[in-house]
Amino acid sequence: MSKQHEMHEIRALFRQKEIKATLARIIVYQVLKQVAQGLTAYEIEKISIEKGQRINLATIYATLNILLQKGLAQRYKVLTAQAVYCLNSAPCALLIICSNCKSLQMCHDDALQMSIQQYCTRTVLTLKEFRLTLNVEYCLHCHNRISLST
Repeated sequence: MSKQHEMHEIRALFRQKEIKATLARIIVYQVLKQVAQGLTAYEIEKISIEKGQRINLATIYATLNILLQKGLAQRYKVLTAQAVYCLNSAPCALLIICSNCKSLQMCHDDALQMSIQQYCTRTVLTLKEFRLTLNVEYCLHCHNRISLST
């Protein structure tokens, strides 16, 4: 998809949801759309800087709140960890919380979605959406770090 076509689609979506399509809001939405996992506001800021578009953290938080209010994004926060944001366009969401490094990671898994849909069909439930949380002792990043140090 061309960059111009993507901008047009985002503007149309914002118009439909009655969101003013400012450049900063479009960039925040694009950043969230282009990653597979959830991001913190600080990670969104870092990616926007890497793209050459510095966005103030207050603007990022304001945009994220608008996306949440309009049903375009989800927010996940566990204990004292930073909140992680992702778009609602994902068919399923799996939040992994690492006890070791306290990170929050978003994953999407088509096989898991299919299993849950099959379960709902078998038990005569109508699936609207689902979000699962896994609390793990070590995430993949910690596990790799431990393997490298031994």
